[in-house]
Amino acid sequence: YGSNTKKNMVQTQKDKGPFRVSSDGVTWKNQKDENVNISKDNLSGAEWTQGHSTCEVKLILSNNDTKIFGGFSKEDKDNLIKAFDQSLNIEVKKKDISVLGRNWGNLAFEGKSSLKFDSDGKTIFDVQLEDISQAVLQPKSKNELVIEMNNPNSSVFEDEDLTEIRFWVPTGQDDTAEPPVKKLHTQIVKRAGIDTTVSAKLLAFPNLNFLLPKLRFDVDVFPSFFRLHGTSYDYKIKFSSIVQLYKLPRVDTPHDVLLISLNPPVRQGGTTHPFLIITFQRGSEMEVAVKMEEKELTEKYKGQLSTRMQGDSVDVVAVVLKALSDKKIISSTPYNNGKNEHALRCAFKQNEGQLFPLEKRFVFLYKPVLIIEYQEISSVEFSRVQSSVAGNRNITTNNFDLVVSTSQGTNYNFNNIPRSDFDSLLEFLKAKKLNVRNIASQTGKSIDFTELGEDEDSEDDDDFAPPGSSGDEHDLSDGSGSLVSENGSDSPQTKAKPKRKAEDDADQKKKKRKPNSE
Repeated sequence: YGSNTKKNMVQTQKDKGPFRVSSDGVTWKNQKDENVNISKDNLSGAEWTQGHSTCEVKLILSNNDTKIFGGFSKEDKDNLIKAFDQSLNIEVKKKDISVLGRNWGNLAFEGKSSLKFDSDGKTIFDVQLEDISQAVLQPKSKNELVIEMNNPNSSVFEDEDLTEIRFWVPTGQDDTAEPPVKKLHTQIVKRAGIDTTVSAKLLAFPNLNFLLPKLRFDVDVFPSFFRLHGTSYDYKIKFSSIVQLYKLPRVDTPHDVLLISLNPPVRQGGTTHPFLIITFQRGSEMEVAVKMEEKELTEKYKGQLSTRMQGDSVDVVAVVLKALSDKKIISSTPYNNGKNEHALRCAFKQNEGQLFPLEKRFVFLYKPVLIIEYQEISSVEFSRVQSSVAGNRNITTNNFDLVVSTSQGTNYNFNNIPRSDFDSLLEFLKAKKLNVRNIASQTGKSIDFTELGEDEDSEDDDDFAPPGSSGDEHDLSDGSGSLVSENGSDSPQTKAKPKRKAEDDADQKKKKRKPNSE
């Protein structure tokens, strides 16, 4: 029997491929040329489970291990049973599943590789232990255990993937004994092979300050992943999920940040974190010991790590993550506003932050984190740049806005950038050959901030604001107390009053003459 048509591709948790039964055993091959070969001598049984739309086969091995294959159709059942009987002399048993919708039952290990949850002898679900990434006891609950699943390399079912399961385990009657939830946690961690013993740990970074998620974590580093230990949450993050590393200097405080881009993101219940941000006091130093022989470190990590790492805190952490993830650190900040600052203070929507113009992209920190590649930008445009008029007084705006438009049709509006940064930003954008629109004012005059200068009465701008300009009815307020029209010219409200008064006077005269003419 063979299932090798595109319509009938059989799948595991990780990938799809054809499933074949022969006198030699069972073989399965995915689309990446990875094989599963189970010989006839290694098979002791098989079970068929019928679901709503697809079916699965569980193979029971002679060492009490199990392998699950899904994606079968209901029509495959008879041919599969016949193939196992004739080729392998194995009876395929039908396994009933519970369809009552119950959420309580018995949790037990089946063989060496499966965790089964059943009720009244019928299976509610079972999970392959190799698909569990971590098991976490919830500190705020004495009975709750969360198991998180590995993120698949590709979406097998195309729509949804199982990410976590939460178990509530009742407390035992003996208060002196170890709580049942802790026993279950210990067994899952051990059987799933996710027990992170101290001997496997390379090094540790204690009490690191994270901006995203906004907590403090102790970070334990292992050869293939690192784990964050917090007061409420623990995270296990594989180095293979790191996409990029950024080391950036903040301009509002004497801190440096390490931005870590992740795919797949870290999950915290229903919240996902595609970025981690660690902040470091500028100039602070740390020293850590790496538990590995110098020779092995040199061979495995090409001399990037040593048995003792010492230096600026942000550099030590960045170098360790770079070496273990094999990703580059982007730390070049070519933009400079003349005050040795490499970022623009601004706001995105309601959130204040900093915009870093880097070599190949914009990076905004930190709520939300935005990364905009220059190659995806169709144009950039300035607004609220030139001066405005309130009454007879010329008022110079202290800030301007930058609108970044992408080829996908998305616009990012960064507000309240200091006016003193305009010239340096404009020159930087021109050097990067970005399509800069609206360089000239909307009245056709070029903008020269050196000629505009600072208005002597800028501190008293509020004195010249029209009544109620701070209210909702004036949508075109530039934030300085004056009104600016959409085309950037003087507010029509300030010059239209004399004209309206003249028109009103003319109307009144006509009304007075009209009775006399009659």
